[in-house]
Amino acid sequence: MKGASPIHRYFLNHFDPVMGALGGAFLFVFVFLAKYPDGIKLAAIAGGKQFVFNFLMGGVMMKACENLAVTISPRGRALLLAVLVPSVINVSITYLIHLSDDGDVHPIRSTIPTMIFAPSAYVWWSRLKRKKASTNRLADPPVL
Repeated sequence: MKGASPIHRYFLNHFDPVMGALGGAFLFVFVFLAKYPDGIKLAAIAGGKQFVFNFLMGGVMMKACENLAVTISPRGRALLLAVLVPSVINVSITYLIHLSDDGDVHPIRSTIPTMIFAPSAYVWWSRLKRKKASTNRLADPPVL
């Protein structure tokens, strides 16, 4: 990030565009296939909305997970918070979105994929980032 503007540095410190795009693409396919029986146009619209939401939310939450995993000591506390904090935020926002949707008669059922995929992704990402940080001689980050 050498030579990057302060806005660009701030953006990259709080948002992971690659993971946001990967999560968005994965869930675009998931929603598109689920909605395909209703017609290709509706499936594409629903999938597109899902992509945008997951690109933004996923990019922010994965970066939050990473930041918690590599800046907190000890390792156990870091990994627990790196999974728990983004999971609670993500599941809560997803549930509230589905709860406020008049067309969604089963908001809990609509939130189940998030309850499964999000914590699993955070476990994988936090362990990967913590391991990478420790191999880069950042094993003992400042205690928060």
